[in-house]
Amino acid sequence: MLGVLAAGCWLWALYAARRGTRLLRPAATVLLALGWCVALADALITEYGETVLPPLFGAAGILPCVAGTVAVLRLRRPGSPRERDRDARGMTGNPRT
Repeated sequence: MLGVLAAGCWLWALYAARRGTRLLRPAATVLLALGWCVALADALITEYGETVLPPLFGAAGILPCVAGTVAVLRLRRPGSPRERDRDARGMTGNPRT
């Protein structure tokens, strides 16, 4: 159930990024923080001196958070994505030059 909720949040974030919603950056940051909390809880919660989930499951839960961190950091870069794409292609300055 939690994976379906997370996938829905990522789909909403993609939709919001496409539309250029101002709410995207703070909402994505909050969702990432919640994801990290759940992943770390799954990886670190112990019972009777042993972790509840096997270490491989804990690592598998942390890997999507690493990808989410990269995505949120890219969202936090200044400028709009279109400006960054245009700059990356060398289309800065006067379009006639």
